[in-house]
Amino acid sequence: MKKLISLSLIELDQHYKISKNKYLLKHTKDETVPFFALIAVLATMIIIYFPFYLDFIRVNLEYYSLKNIEPLFVAEFIMITGFIGFFLGAFVLIGEFS
Repeated sequence: MKKLISLSLIELDQHYKISKNKYLLKHTKDETVPFFALIAVLATMIIIYFPFYLDFIRVNLEYYSLKNIEPLFVAEFIMITGFIGFFLGAFVLIGEFS
């Protein structure tokens, strides 16, 4: 089956100059609109929250420097990243097996 799909895509690319991505984009338009909407929302969210995140990091570093516990600054963000990764991984597993 994989060979058939691969040969079909090569045939489309060679004879009609349609690559796999263009073919999929053209024939699955109903799936591309939510994809581009999601990318736009994520980009907007990153642009909006980035200044708040930088301010949060600056305030935390000032606080830890004042208390003379700078090593905890890095440890806190490693812990927060692991915590977020754990929950995102759990959501992916739930979505995969449900």
